[in-house]
This record gives sequence, structure tokens and C-alpha cells, in this order.
Amino acid sequence: DCGYENGNAAKILDTLKKHHVPGAFFVVGHYLDAAPELVKRMADEGHLVCNHSDNHPNMTTVGYDRFASELTGLAAQYKELTGRTIAPFFRPPEGSYTYDTLRWAQQLGYHTTLWSVAYADWDPANQPSHAGAKQTINSRVHNGAIVLLHDLYPTSIQGALRAIDTLKAQGYECVTVAELLRRRGITPVNGRSYTSAPPAGVNLPAYSAPVISSSTGTDGVQVTLSSANAGVPLYYTTNGTIPHLGSMRYTGPVT
Repeated sequence: DCGYENGNAAKILDTLKKHHVPGAFFVVGHYLDAAPELVKRMADEGHLVCNHSDNHPNMTTVGYDRFASELTGLAAQYKELTGRTIAPFFRPPEGSYTYDTLRWAQQLGYHTTLWSVAYADWDPANQPSHAGAKQTINSRVHNGAIVLLHDLYPTSIQGALRAIDTLKAQGYECVTVAELLRRRGITPVNGRSYTSAPPAGVNLPAYSAPVISSSTGTDGVQVTLSSANAGVPLYYTTNGTIPHLGSMRYTGPVT
């Protein structure tokens, strides 16, 4: 969760890039104002940028009109900043929700996403050591976990990032929320929140990258895509950045 920039987001992005780990960054309006280049980098490097509301109110205390304006306002601001569509995942401030807010979020095109692993890393008076943060994450992680972290304080952040190597050594794979739900065969439905995706009989494989070949002719360059993932949407960029859900979608033939 990104409530405000405190000098740590670039370090988080550097570490995720080093370890080839994707993340989901839930941002608010103030964060877009204060750190626009960091937000652009999140998307450019293949992470999900998601909705944490515009002004971070407790959403259980507001009516539908305010609720809708919080989500649509943040989405519009992100679109104006990046030219992209924000990812369809919403984390309610404070984790507070009701059946109505779950339903409203879904009606607005969002899946309410909570967590199954977290600790008070947002509390400046209760920051663990690097080793303590790492141990907390490692001891609580489980198959299908959604891990909540805040990008506020370096002590907890560095400890959590150091847990990546340990988790990989234990056989865990770090994926985005969207990929986790897909792998488990979960299609988000109205009126539900998602805290994790434990094994339940479905464990789909990762997508394989399409094979891209090209040839030069009198009419220019002809590009051919071959993919083993029938029906899977393909996204691309032309500026060397990593494609994501907000990138251009390929609509040509696939062999």
C-alpha cells in the first residue's frame, strides 16, 4: 500500500526488478501528485498499479456517491498521468468493508482485495529489525498468500524484501494478484473479497511467452506471433518497457 512517498519506493522497485518479482501497488491520489515518476515506473516495469481510493477515507462510513467518486476520481487521475487504465483491484483503506462496499466496488469494475499475511509495519513506534521483519513474513506465508506491506519505513521494508530469497528457496513463486487468482481458476464475483487463493484442486501453469519472428519485405517488416496460450490476450509496448494490462493489446493473427 502506498499512502505517501517516504523515500522507499525506488528501493522497493530496484529489489523487485533484481529478483524478477512482480508486485501490486495500491495508490491514493496524494501519492500520484507527490511521486508521479515512481508511479509511471511501477507500470513501466510490469507491476500492477491498483486503487486504494482517492482520499483514503474509511469507506464503510460513506454513501455510494462518495464511494464511487473515490474510485473513479483516482482512476481518472491515474489515466491522466500515465495514459493507462488502473488495474481492476481495490484495497479498502484500513481493510474496512461491508457487503454494500463489496457490491459497489464490483459494480464499478473492481475486485476487493485484502490479505492473509500482514503485520503493523505502518506503525513508526513498532518497527521490527530487518531480521524480525523477515522472520515475521517467512513464518506467516502460506501457499496462495496475499502479503500486505506498506512502503513507509526502511526497517520493515528491507526485512520483507530480504525474505524473497528465502521464500524462493522454499519453492514459492511470487506473482501478481491477478496471476494468483488466474492460476487458482478463480473468477472474481460480485459481493466477495479476496484475502488469499489457497490450493483447491486447480493449479494452472504459468503463461508461456509467445514466439516472435520477423522478416523484411518490400512492404516493410512482417511480424509473426506463435503462442501456445490459445485465447490469451497479448499486450505489447514499442518503447522497451514491460507490457502490462494497461499496455496496447495485440489484435492481429496468432499462429
